[in-house]
Amino acid sequence: MKTTVLSILFICFFLMACKTNDEGMNNDISSPNIIILLADDLGWGDLGCYGNPIIRTPNLDLLASSGIKFTQCHSAGAICSPSRAALLTGESPYRIGFFELQYEDVYLRNEEITIPELLKQKQYETFFAGKWHVAPFEKGMTPDTQGFDYYFASQFNSTSDDNSTKNPTNLVRNGQEVQETEGYYCDLIVNEAMSWLKNTRKANQPFFMEICFSEPHCPVTPPEEYAEKYESKEIDSLARTMGYGGLLRFNGRYGGYQTEPNFKLKKYYYGMVEQMDDAVGTLIQYLGSSGLMENTLIIFTSDNGPRRGANGHKSAGDLKGYKANIWEGGHRVPFIARWPGQIKAGIKNDAVISLTDIFATLCEIKDTHGISGGEDSYNILKQLKGEIIDIDDENPRIFHSSTGIFALRKGKWKYIEGVENDRNRVIRPDSSDFPGLLFDMSVDPCETNNVADDYPGIIMDMKEKPKVIKSQN
Repeated sequence: MKTTVLSILFICFFLMACKTNDEGMNNDISSPNIIILLADDLGWGDLGCYGNPIIRTPNLDLLASSGIKFTQCHSAGAICSPSRAALLTGESPYRIGFFELQYEDVYLRNEEITIPELLKQKQYETFFAGKWHVAPFEKGMTPDTQGFDYYFASQFNSTSDDNSTKNPTNLVRNGQEVQETEGYYCDLIVNEAMSWLKNTRKANQPFFMEICFSEPHCPVTPPEEYAEKYESKEIDSLARTMGYGGLLRFNGRYGGYQTEPNFKLKKYYYGMVEQMDDAVGTLIQYLGSSGLMENTLIIFTSDNGPRRGANGHKSAGDLKGYKANIWEGGHRVPFIARWPGQIKAGIKNDAVISLTDIFATLCEIKDTHGISGGEDSYNILKQLKGEIIDIDDENPRIFHSSTGIFALRKGKWKYIEGVENDRNRVIRPDSSDFPGLLFDMSVDPCETNNVADDYPGIIMDMKEKPKVIKSQN
């Protein structure tokens, strides 16, 4: 498939700006700039570098090939708000009483320590752009109350007069409503980020940026030129072979549960992912041209898996499940990191990590040990540098669904405290005696063979952890 002229120019620019010496890695990690790029409802299998054969994502693919790609990164929650709160605080959403979507009485409390608050202690300037969705604006709980010096944000996803991501009407800049916008959400927040870097930040201070796209969350409305790229018989044929994680999908607009991809909308989903990729490319090209690339740690990931009835196909790769439920497709997400002089190019790491681990890792980089918070966060600096080390089995990774059903990952084992119904959903069992579900992820990553009856000792051990966490809520 053809690559755009913009992508070709970006690749040339990127390679010129990104030369590293693998033989003599730079060990000075004192004050890197840090940028977190967060997609919304992007599936584990939506990017070319994660195996998607249809969607064009040359900029993120290049970011991965010049850094590290993790194959087993998980969000702490399977829906938006809890996952975002967990990333900011390094704590399981259930620990901070936050496992549903943010609404009037469910939100991230100001007393929680966040990454920007942590970094401000080390003289970082902090910037936020995009979707917030962890606390209500109407209560004054905007990003500045959680440590961001500057913000350009919407409380929820992009909204506009025509229910699209074009010319959004719900953006707020540092407490002032933005009266008029011109452009698409992903482009607007990237332009704001570049403007802040050029005109506002202090050049002699390190910075932390969190840029949270609304894409590819609905409304799925990219520019028509992006969608048109994916309207062909060849793409239709390929999409039909891809499936969707072995699950029935409900699509209210077109009716009922289905297994066949939604061909009426797929081109828009594919186009929106590519549009977001181009926005990432624009930002990285600016970092290169302004000399900021070499001392910047960039992390790209997603808040959770693809939405149910997603317009993409095989958005979660071969994984079972989707956004909001506890199967792998709901919470396993792409995770790409690039840090010249620290992360060698072209690494793939199969270690199990969580988005909560960003908190402890930045504590290690900036030597902020002893700070409170981040109870569910583990330092993965060695994993970022390519070592395949799973977290100590005494501290299993914790995930949960939108209904609060827990899953634990401990070594090769994944335990789910629920029962599967006839629509492949995990629900709470009628009896507390039900053992739960157990999968050996080393041989069954798609969760097809429940082996709970074969390993009662493993079940007994893993059932206790959710009880402890719930008692601490």
